[in-house]
Amino acid sequence: MSKYNKVSQEDEDSFSRKPPLGFSVKQNTSHCFQVHINTDIYGAEHYSQIFDLLLEAGEEDTVQFFIESAGGDMAGLNTLLEGIKMTDAYVVAVIVGQAHSCASLLALSCHDVIVCDGAEMLCHGVRSGMIGKLADIEAWSEHTKKVANRLLQETYTGFLLPQEISEIQQGRELWLDADQIRDRLEQRAKYFTEGLTKEDNAEAERTPDVQPQERRSKSKKVQ
Repeated sequence: MSKYNKVSQEDEDSFSRKPPLGFSVKQNTSHCFQVHINTDIYGAEHYSQIFDLLLEAGEEDTVQFFIESAGGDMAGLNTLLEGIKMTDAYVVAVIVGQAHSCASLLALSCHDVIVCDGAEMLCHGVRSGMIGKLADIEAWSEHTKKVANRLLQETYTGFLLPQEISEIQQGRELWLDADQIRDRLEQRAKYFTEGLTKEDNAEAERTPDVQPQERRSKSKKVQ
């Protein structure tokens, strides 16, 4: 007698009548939020809801800033910039027209930048005014200059030449049309790609037995 049990005809018929194997579906919901920055950039309170949006948006979401602005208030800009730093969403700047002053900093702080044919950009240093005692004005001016110059350095690095950044901090105005913006975005992408490559190689030389970790970035493609 075989050690294996024979399958009867009835069992075979039962197997053949089994329904095909199914599968389950897990739905991922994503959203595309569109925010129009088409006025001057106002105070921080004006962007509280946009800040909340950025905090609540998830990894599958996209936030698009359509920019047509002459710039404006640094406090309002900082609110938007901090929201971009803290969000899990993918943030895209679409420069529709003018992106002057603070608006240029907003655009260049997004994970990706799309440049329309009518786009233009104005890069310059901080402009401000204050009324009060001379000592207070001088102290406030020095503080504002320090904060603004650090932001200009961080944001324009790779997009502008070091000499251009220095000149802007000293008061120069730099105007760019759409083609120039696109060229400089490509230049910035190469700058950071080459910089990361050099850093990874240096890290590999310091620890030759360990492969450098993949660096994650939300930036996909600069157009």
